[in-house]
Amino acid sequence: MPRAAVQLALLILAVPAQYFICKLTTPSVGERDVLMRRLTQSLTLFSSGILEWEKWKDWILMRFDDRGECPAKEVLQFKDPAGHFGMSAEVRSPRPSNVKYRVGQVIRHKLWNYRAVIVGWDPKLKAPDFWRDANHPADKKVRDL
Repeated sequence: MPRAAVQLALLILAVPAQYFICKLTTPSVGERDVLMRRLTQSLTLFSSGILEWEKWKDWILMRFDDRGECPAKEVLQFKDPAGHFGMSAEVRSPRPSNVKYRVGQVIRHKLWNYRAVIVGWDPKLKAPDFWRDANHPADKKVRDL
């Protein structure tokens, strides 16, 4: 019974509390004028962008373009031409069953106990020779995969 009484009291006090909060936070006439000007200005800027036919046409053409999204200029500028370290431009889908991890998966190294995020993979090791020699000596099986 006391729980129901508390709930009823909260419901009864909710209306006066809302009234008090509205009276306390209502802006003055000058503040209201500034707020209305800002609102109309933002709506004008919004409608001028949305209601232009050229923008709609460009958006529709871009949406249904067969070539897809254009990569950023910086991506093309700094892209390694050899495609090292799993950064191949070709889509590899579906993922082969022998690939153990997925892109975006967080892993923990068994030997050195650090954590890393998988950012890419290749079916065959694609890395510069100096990195390959330092991390995968000739006696390792991984080198020839």
